[in-house]
Amino acid sequence: MFKKEFILVSFLFLPSTSFPSVIDAYLSGGATFSWTTNEETVQISPFVTNEYDADNDLEVGPLGGIGIGHTWLFNPQVAGFFSLAGYYVNFDKVEGTEHPFVNAGSDFDTLSYQFRAESFAMLAEGRVFYTPHALQPFVLVGLGVSWNELYKYSEAPSSAASTAEPVPNAFGDHTEASFAYEVGVGVQYNSGCGFSCTDPANAWKVLLDYRYMNLGKAQLGGFPNSSLNNSIKVSDLATQALVLTVQMGFF
Repeated sequence: MFKKEFILVSFLFLPSTSFPSVIDAYLSGGATFSWTTNEETVQISPFVTNEYDADNDLEVGPLGGIGIGHTWLFNPQVAGFFSLAGYYVNFDKVEGTEHPFVNAGSDFDTLSYQFRAESFAMLAEGRVFYTPHALQPFVLVGLGVSWNELYKYSEAPSSAASTAEPVPNAFGDHTEASFAYEVGVGVQYNSGCGFSCTDPANAWKVLLDYRYMNLGKAQLGGFPNSSLNNSIKVSDLATQALVLTVQMGFF
């Protein structure tokens, strides 16, 4: 009986040519492409409501990441990689036109406003590869949590002739935790493969993927001296990204 149990346990920990596995670490870098907008109306006080119309221009920013995971070769044609990754995503800036006192029904002079947005995210990721050859297409999904910061809010008159006065320190910096997810497609080059690939162990890989990342909600700090504590909010801090990853198997 003990002999059979020993054989079974030993089998579980022996490397298998059919289902080899490997621990990989990786570094990622890339560019984000965002059209970030904010919710428009903010009630500053019971008597004052401002409107903030974002320009919705394309903004390009950097992305960086680091992760570690486990590769399984399910069969000679399909592999899975499951990992825990941390990312920094910079959304550059959100800018637009502020219309003060819209609740008064008058056409007041406008101001230009802007603030910056960035996120730190921790994601559990899964990739599934088609593995017969060195170039291996894959799909990617990830779920996790993000810490989103809106900061460096500023405003200025829209023109030299404008009579609108900017408010100093109108909205403060603020960081908010939120649910985050990503989906993507890409291709991996596996250096351990020639015309066929049956064992990913100890091979370095280069991956290029396109992904959509939604890092959830964010908002600036409340307006000073306002009992309502309202602020400019972003309901979906989302971006599209091109990501280059270098990955190495250890054991």
